[in-house]
Amino acid sequence: LLGGTGTGKTSFVNLAGASKFLVGRDLESCTQNVQYHQFIFGNKDVILIDVPGFDDTNKSDIEILTIIGDFLATEHRRKRALSGILYFHRISDVRMGGAARRNLDMFQKLCGSDAFKNVAVVTTRWDQEERSIAEARLAELKTEPDLFKPIIESGGTIFRHDHNSIDSANKILSHLINKSPVSLLIQREIVDKHKELAETTAGKMLQRDIMQQVEKHQKELDELMEEMGQGNEDSEELEDERSQIQESINHLNAKSLTLANARWQTSSTPGSTQVILRADQVPMGGPSSNREKPYPTPPAPNHIPTEDLRSLTEEIRSLKEKVQELQTRAEDVDGKLRVLNCAIRFFAFLEGIGESLRKLVPNKKRKRNEVV
Repeated sequence: LLGGTGTGKTSFVNLAGASKFLVGRDLESCTQNVQYHQFIFGNKDVILIDVPGFDDTNKSDIEILTIIGDFLATEHRRKRALSGILYFHRISDVRMGGAARRNLDMFQKLCGSDAFKNVAVVTTRWDQEERSIAEARLAELKTEPDLFKPIIESGGTIFRHDHNSIDSANKILSHLINKSPVSLLIQREIVDKHKELAETTAGKMLQRDIMQQVEKHQKELDELMEEMGQGNEDSEELEDERSQIQESINHLNAKSLTLANARWQTSSTPGSTQVILRADQVPMGGPSSNREKPYPTPPAPNHIPTEDLRSLTEEIRSLKEKVQELQTRAEDVDGKLRVLNCAIRFFAFLEGIGESLRKLVPNKKRKRNEVV
Protein backbone atom coordinates (compact mmCIF):
# COMPACT_ATOMS: atom_id res chain seq x y z
CA LEU A 1 0.00 0.00 0.00
CA LEU A 2 1.45 3.34 -1.05
CA GLY A 3 0.21 6.92 -0.99
CA GLY A 4 0.56 10.17 0.90
CA THR A 5 0.17 10.74 4.61
CA GLY A 6 -3.48 10.82 5.65
CA THR A 7 -4.86 9.12 2.54
CA GLY A 8 -6.22 6.15 4.51
CA LYS A 9 -3.65 3.38 3.97
CA THR A 10 -3.37 2.32 7.59
CA SER A 11 -7.12 2.66 8.15
CA PHE A 12 -7.69 0.32 5.19
CA VAL A 13 -5.30 -2.27 6.66
CA ASN A 14 -7.01 -2.06 10.04
CA LEU A 15 -10.43 -2.44 8.40
CA ALA A 16 -9.56 -5.30 6.04
CA GLY A 17 -7.39 -7.29 8.40
CA ALA A 18 -8.81 -6.30 11.78
CA SER A 19 -5.42 -4.86 12.75
CA LYS A 20 -4.68 -2.16 15.27
CA PHE A 21 -1.96 -0.11 13.63
CA LEU A 22 -1.70 3.51 14.70
CA VAL A 23 -3.60 5.87 12.39
CA GLY A 24 -2.13 9.30 11.63
CA ARG A 25 -4.02 12.50 12.28
CA ASP A 26 -3.87 15.48 9.94
CA LEU A 27 -0.31 15.89 8.65
CA GLU A 28 1.47 13.64 11.14
CA SER A 29 2.45 10.23 9.84
CA CYS A 30 2.29 7.13 12.03
CA THR A 31 3.70 4.66 9.51
CA GLN A 32 7.37 4.92 10.46
CA ASN A 33 8.65 1.79 8.72
CA VAL A 34 7.15 -1.14 6.85
CA GLN A 35 4.10 -2.51 8.67
CA TYR A 36 2.24 -5.64 7.63
CA HIS A 37 -0.65 -7.83 8.69
CA GLN A 38 -1.23 -11.43 7.70
CA PHE A 39 -4.74 -12.89 7.65
CA ILE A 40 -6.99 -15.32 5.79
CA PHE A 41 -9.20 -13.84 3.07
CA GLY A 42 -11.55 -16.37 1.53
CA ASN A 43 -9.33 -19.42 1.29
CA LYS A 44 -6.09 -17.55 0.73
CA ASP A 45 -3.33 -16.32 3.00
CA VAL A 46 -3.07 -12.55 2.49
CA ILE A 47 -0.39 -10.14 3.68
CA LEU A 48 -1.12 -6.40 3.53
CA ILE A 49 2.04 -4.28 3.61
CA ASP A 50 1.82 -0.62 4.61
CA VAL A 51 4.79 1.63 3.80
CA PRO A 52 5.36 5.31 4.66
CA GLY A 53 4.61 7.99 2.07
CA PHE A 54 7.09 10.41 0.53
CA ASP A 55 5.60 13.28 2.54
CA ASP A 56 6.38 11.61 5.86
CA THR A 57 6.81 14.10 8.71
CA ASN A 58 9.60 12.16 10.41
CA LYS A 59 11.76 10.91 7.55
CA SER A 60 13.35 12.37 4.44
CA ASP A 61 12.44 11.16 0.96
CA ILE A 62 15.82 9.43 0.76
CA GLU A 63 15.07 7.47 3.92
CA ILE A 64 11.62 6.52 2.64
CA LEU A 65 13.01 5.35 -0.71
CA THR A 66 15.65 3.37 1.17
CA ILE A 67 13.07 1.64 3.36
CA ILE A 68 10.81 0.77 0.43
CA GLY A 69 13.68 -0.24 -1.85
CA ASP A 70 15.27 -2.44 0.81
CA PHE A 71 12.04 -4.25 1.57
CA LEU A 72 11.09 -4.80 -2.08
CA ALA A 73 14.60 -5.94 -3.05
CA THR A 74 14.62 -8.46 -0.21
CA GLU A 75 11.28 -9.89 -1.31
CA HIS A 76 12.44 -10.12 -4.93
CA ARG A 77 15.56 -12.04 -3.90
CA ARG A 78 13.34 -14.44 -1.96
CA LYS A 79 11.17 -14.95 -5.07
CA ARG A 80 8.11 -13.42 -3.37
CA ALA A 81 6.20 -11.19 -5.78
CA LEU A 82 3.25 -8.85 -5.24
CA SER A 83 -0.24 -9.74 -6.46
CA GLY A 84 -1.43 -6.18 -6.14
CA ILE A 85 -0.23 -2.66 -5.46
CA LEU A 86 -2.72 -0.25 -3.90
CA TYR A 87 -2.24 3.50 -4.30
CA PHE A 88 -4.36 5.71 -2.02
CA HIS A 89 -5.57 9.17 -3.00
CA ARG A 90 -8.01 11.55 -1.27
CA ILE A 91 -10.93 12.46 -3.55
CA SER A 92 -11.30 15.56 -1.37
CA ASP A 93 -8.02 16.99 -2.68
CA VAL A 94 -8.93 19.89 -4.96
CA ARG A 95 -5.82 19.53 -7.10
CA MET A 96 -2.81 17.28 -7.48
CA GLY A 97 0.17 19.34 -6.44
CA GLY A 98 3.11 19.48 -4.06
CA ALA A 99 3.33 16.39 -1.87
CA ALA A 100 0.49 14.56 -3.67
CA ARG A 101 2.21 15.03 -7.03
CA ARG A 102 5.57 13.84 -5.66
CA ASN A 103 3.94 10.73 -4.14
CA LEU A 104 2.26 9.81 -7.43
CA ASP A 105 5.40 10.41 -9.49
CA MET A 106 7.53 8.32 -7.12
CA PHE A 107 4.89 5.58 -7.12
CA GLN A 108 5.00 5.34 -10.91
CA LYS A 109 8.82 5.29 -10.93
CA LEU A 110 8.86 2.55 -8.29
CA CYS A 111 6.36 0.33 -10.10
CA GLY A 112 7.18 0.83 -13.75
CA SER A 113 4.48 0.62 -16.42
CA ASP A 114 4.73 -3.19 -16.68
CA ALA A 115 3.25 -3.50 -13.18
CA PHE A 116 0.39 -1.02 -13.71
CA LYS A 117 -2.01 -3.88 -14.56
CA ASN A 118 -1.77 -4.98 -10.92
CA VAL A 119 -2.40 -1.49 -9.53
CA ALA A 120 -5.60 -0.50 -7.74
CA VAL A 121 -6.02 3.25 -7.22
CA VAL A 122 -8.10 3.61 -4.06
CA THR A 123 -9.89 6.97 -3.71
CA THR A 124 -10.83 7.84 -0.13
CA ARG A 125 -12.55 10.58 1.91
CA TRP A 126 -15.76 10.45 -0.15
CA ASP A 127 -17.71 11.39 2.96
CA GLN A 128 -15.90 14.76 3.06
CA GLU A 129 -17.00 15.99 -0.36
CA GLU A 130 -20.29 16.61 -2.17
CA ARG A 131 -21.21 13.67 -4.38
CA SER A 132 -21.39 15.64 -7.67
CA ILE A 133 -18.05 17.34 -7.05
CA ALA A 134 -16.39 14.06 -6.07
CA GLU A 135 -17.73 12.28 -9.18
CA ALA A 136 -16.45 15.07 -11.44
CA ARG A 137 -13.07 14.87 -9.74
CA LEU A 138 -12.96 11.09 -10.19
CA ALA A 139 -13.63 11.49 -13.92
CA GLU A 140 -10.75 13.96 -14.12
CA LEU A 141 -8.40 11.56 -12.31
CA LYS A 142 -9.23 8.85 -14.85
CA THR A 143 -8.78 10.94 -17.99
CA GLU A 144 -5.91 13.36 -17.28
CA PRO A 145 -2.57 12.17 -18.78
CA ASP A 146 -0.56 13.53 -15.85
CA LEU A 147 -2.80 11.86 -13.26
CA PHE A 148 -4.03 8.24 -13.32
CA LYS A 149 -4.79 7.84 -17.03
CA PRO A 150 -1.48 6.03 -17.81
CA ILE A 151 -2.21 3.51 -15.04
CA ILE A 152 -5.81 2.94 -16.19
CA GLU A 153 -4.75 2.55 -19.84
CA SER A 154 -2.14 -0.05 -18.81
CA GLY A 155 -4.75 -2.22 -17.09
CA GLY A 156 -4.96 -0.63 -13.64
CA THR A 157 -8.30 -0.01 -11.89
CA ILE A 158 -9.60 2.92 -9.87
CA PHE A 159 -11.93 2.30 -6.91
CA ARG A 160 -14.14 4.34 -4.65
CA HIS A 161 -13.55 3.24 -1.06
CA ASP A 162 -16.23 4.13 1.47
CA HIS A 163 -14.99 5.00 4.95
CA ASN A 164 -15.35 2.14 7.48
CA SER A 165 -16.98 -0.11 4.88
CA ILE A 166 -15.71 -3.70 5.08
CA ASP A 167 -17.61 -4.57 1.89
CA SER A 168 -15.75 -1.80 0.07
CA ALA A 169 -12.38 -3.09 1.30
CA ASN A 170 -13.28 -6.69 0.43
CA LYS A 171 -14.27 -5.67 -3.10
CA ILE A 172 -10.83 -4.15 -3.68
CA LEU A 173 -9.01 -7.16 -2.23
CA SER A 174 -11.12 -9.59 -4.29
CA HIS A 175 -10.11 -7.72 -7.44
CA LEU A 176 -6.38 -8.11 -6.75
CA ILE A 177 -6.06 -11.44 -4.99
CA ASN A 178 -6.31 -13.63 -8.10
CA LYS A 179 -4.01 -11.56 -10.30
CA SER A 180 -0.71 -13.02 -11.46
CA PRO A 181 2.10 -11.68 -9.24
CA VAL A 182 4.46 -9.10 -10.75
CA SER A 183 7.86 -7.65 -9.98
CA LEU A 184 8.28 -3.90 -9.72
CA LEU A 185 10.76 -1.83 -11.69
CA ILE A 186 12.84 -0.90 -8.64
CA GLN A 187 13.12 -4.58 -7.67
CA ARG A 188 14.54 -5.51 -11.07
CA GLU A 189 16.87 -2.50 -11.06
CA ILE A 190 18.36 -3.23 -7.62
CA VAL A 191 18.50 -7.04 -7.69
CA ASP A 192 18.72 -8.05 -11.36
CA LYS A 193 20.66 -5.08 -12.74
CA HIS A 194 22.65 -4.38 -9.54
CA LYS A 195 21.95 -0.65 -9.61
CA GLU A 196 22.75 1.63 -6.69
CA LEU A 197 19.95 3.73 -5.20
CA ALA A 198 20.85 6.89 -7.16
CA GLU A 199 20.97 4.87 -10.40
CA THR A 200 17.40 3.60 -10.15
CA THR A 201 14.59 5.39 -11.98
CA ALA A 202 13.10 6.52 -8.67
CA GLY A 203 16.52 7.59 -7.36
CA LYS A 204 17.24 9.64 -10.48
CA MET A 205 13.92 11.43 -10.10
CA LEU A 206 14.67 12.18 -6.45
CA GLN A 207 18.12 13.51 -7.35
CA ARG A 208 16.61 15.66 -10.10
CA ASP A 209 14.06 17.11 -7.67
CA ILE A 210 16.84 17.96 -5.20
CA MET A 211 18.92 19.73 -7.86
CA GLN A 212 15.89 21.71 -9.06
CA GLN A 213 15.37 22.92 -5.51
CA VAL A 214 19.06 23.85 -5.26
CA GLU A 215 18.83 25.86 -8.50
CA LYS A 216 15.69 27.61 -7.26
CA HIS A 217 17.32 28.59 -3.96
CA GLN A 218 20.56 29.61 -5.72
CA LYS A 219 18.59 31.97 -7.96
CA GLU A 220 16.90 33.45 -4.89
CA LEU A 221 20.31 33.85 -3.25
CA ASP A 222 21.80 35.59 -6.30
CA GLU A 223 18.88 38.03 -6.45
CA LEU A 224 19.21 38.70 -2.73
CA MET A 225 22.96 39.32 -2.98
CA GLU A 226 22.33 41.79 -5.79
CA GLU A 227 19.77 43.59 -3.65
CA MET A 228 22.19 43.69 -0.71
CA GLY A 229 24.88 45.14 -2.98
CA GLN A 230 22.63 48.11 -3.73
CA GLY A 231 22.84 49.29 -0.12
CA ASN A 232 19.28 48.44 0.90
CA GLU A 233 18.24 49.90 4.27
CA ASP A 234 16.87 46.54 5.46
CA SER A 235 20.31 44.96 5.27
CA GLU A 236 19.92 43.07 8.56
CA GLU A 237 16.70 41.40 7.42
CA LEU A 238 18.25 40.61 4.06
CA GLU A 239 21.24 39.03 5.78
CA ASP A 240 18.91 36.80 7.83
CA GLU A 241 17.11 35.79 4.66
CA ARG A 242 20.42 35.13 2.92
CA SER A 243 21.52 32.93 5.80
CA GLN A 244 18.29 30.92 5.66
CA ILE A 245 18.53 30.39 1.90
CA GLN A 246 22.19 29.35 2.17
CA GLU A 247 21.27 26.90 4.93
CA SER A 248 18.59 25.39 2.67
CA ILE A 249 21.12 25.03 -0.15
CA ASN A 250 23.62 23.36 2.18
CA HIS A 251 20.93 20.97 3.43
CA LEU A 252 19.92 20.02 -0.12
CA ASN A 253 23.55 19.53 -1.13
CA ALA A 254 23.98 17.19 1.85
CA LYS A 255 20.90 15.21 0.73
CA SER A 256 22.26 15.00 -2.79
CA LEU A 257 25.61 13.77 -1.46
CA THR A 258 23.86 11.15 0.69
CA LEU A 259 21.87 9.84 -2.26
CA ALA A 260 24.87 9.81 -4.59
CA ASN A 261 27.03 7.90 -2.09
CA ALA A 262 24.39 5.33 -1.07
CA ARG A 263 25.56 1.77 -1.69
CA TRP A 264 23.72 -1.55 -1.46
CA GLN A 265 25.39 -4.65 -0.09
CA THR A 266 24.39 -8.21 0.71
CA SER A 267 23.95 -8.99 4.38
CA SER A 268 26.67 -11.05 6.04
CA THR A 269 24.02 -12.97 8.00
CA PRO A 270 24.40 -16.69 7.11
CA GLY A 271 21.70 -17.93 4.74
CA SER A 272 20.29 -14.46 4.23
CA THR A 273 19.84 -12.66 0.95
CA GLN A 274 18.91 -9.44 2.72
CA VAL A 275 19.85 -6.22 0.98
CA ILE A 276 21.04 -3.41 3.17
CA LEU A 277 21.78 0.18 2.31
CA ARG A 278 24.69 2.19 3.59
CA ALA A 279 23.32 5.69 3.72
CA ASP A 280 22.80 8.67 6.00
CA GLN A 281 21.06 7.54 9.20
CA VAL A 282 18.47 5.38 7.49
CA PRO A 283 16.60 3.44 10.20
CA MET A 284 15.57 0.09 8.84
CA GLY A 285 13.62 -1.32 11.78
CA GLY A 286 11.28 -4.10 10.78
CA PRO A 287 7.50 -4.01 10.82
CA SER A 288 5.47 -4.88 13.88
CA SER A 289 2.61 -7.36 14.12
CA ASN A 290 0.74 -9.35 16.73
CA ARG A 291 1.35 -12.51 14.69
CA GLU A 292 4.46 -14.43 13.70
CA LYS A 293 6.60 -12.24 11.47
CA PRO A 294 7.16 -13.66 7.95
CA TYR A 295 9.65 -10.85 7.36
CA PRO A 296 12.56 -10.66 9.85
CA THR A 297 13.67 -7.27 11.07
CA PRO A 298 16.49 -6.04 8.79
CA PRO A 299 19.79 -5.25 10.49
CA ALA A 300 20.73 -1.64 11.05
CA PRO A 301 22.77 -0.26 8.17
CA ASN A 302 26.16 1.35 8.22
CA HIS A 303 25.78 5.07 7.79
CA ILE A 304 27.54 8.37 7.62
CA PRO A 305 26.37 10.66 10.45
CA THR A 306 24.37 13.64 9.31
CA GLU A 307 26.62 16.07 11.17
CA ASP A 308 29.68 14.69 9.35
CA LEU A 309 27.98 15.15 6.00
CA ARG A 310 26.97 18.69 6.86
CA SER A 311 30.49 19.45 8.06
CA LEU A 312 31.98 17.98 4.87
CA THR A 313 29.57 19.94 2.69
CA GLU A 314 30.38 23.13 4.60
CA GLU A 315 34.13 22.52 4.18
CA ILE A 316 33.68 21.97 0.43
CA ARG A 317 31.67 25.16 0.14
CA SER A 318 34.27 27.11 2.15
CA LEU A 319 37.14 25.78 0.01
CA LYS A 320 35.21 26.63 -3.13
CA GLU A 321 34.78 30.21 -1.91
CA LYS A 322 38.50 30.47 -1.11
CA VAL A 323 39.42 29.16 -4.57
CA GLN A 324 37.09 31.70 -6.17
CA GLU A 325 38.63 34.46 -4.05
CA LEU A 326 42.16 33.40 -5.08
CA GLN A 327 41.09 33.29 -8.72
CA THR A 328 39.72 36.81 -8.41
CA ARG A 329 42.96 38.01 -6.83
CA ALA A 330 45.02 36.24 -9.47
CA GLU A 331 42.99 37.85 -12.22
CA ASP A 332 43.50 41.23 -10.54
CA VAL A 333 47.27 40.68 -10.26
CA ASP A 334 47.41 39.46 -13.84
CA GLY A 335 45.59 42.58 -14.99
CA LYS A 336 47.99 44.82 -13.10
CA LEU A 337 50.98 42.98 -14.57
CA ARG A 338 49.61 43.45 -18.08
CA VAL A 339 49.20 47.20 -17.44
CA LEU A 340 52.73 47.41 -16.02
CA ASN A 341 54.13 45.52 -19.00
CA CYS A 342 52.38 47.92 -21.39
CA ALA A 343 53.78 50.88 -19.44
CA ILE A 344 57.32 49.45 -19.62
CA ARG A 345 57.01 48.96 -23.35
CA PHE A 346 55.62 52.47 -23.74
CA PHE A 347 58.52 53.99 -21.76
CA ALA A 348 60.98 51.93 -23.81
CA PHE A 349 59.35 53.30 -26.94
CA LEU A 350 59.66 56.87 -25.62
CA GLU A 351 63.27 56.25 -24.68
CA GLY A 352 63.96 55.04 -28.20
CA ILE A 353 62.43 58.21 -29.66
CA GLY A 354 64.50 60.32 -27.27
CA GLU A 355 67.70 58.54 -28.29
CA SER A 356 66.90 59.13 -31.94
CA LEU A 357 66.33 62.83 -31.28
CA ARG A 358 69.61 63.11 -29.40
CA LYS A 359 71.48 61.60 -32.31
CA LEU A 360 69.70 63.90 -34.73
CA VAL A 361 70.52 67.17 -32.90
CA PRO A 362 74.39 66.84 -33.05
CA ASN A 363 74.21 66.04 -36.77
CA LYS A 364 72.35 69.30 -37.41
CA LYS A 365 74.99 71.27 -35.44
CA ARG A 366 77.77 69.61 -37.45
CA LYS A 367 76.13 70.59 -40.71
CA ARG A 368 75.79 74.22 -39.61
CA ASN A 369 79.53 74.38 -38.72
CA GLU A 370 80.47 73.01 -42.11
CA VAL A 371 78.37 75.71 -43.82
CA VAL A 372 80.05 78.48 -41.81
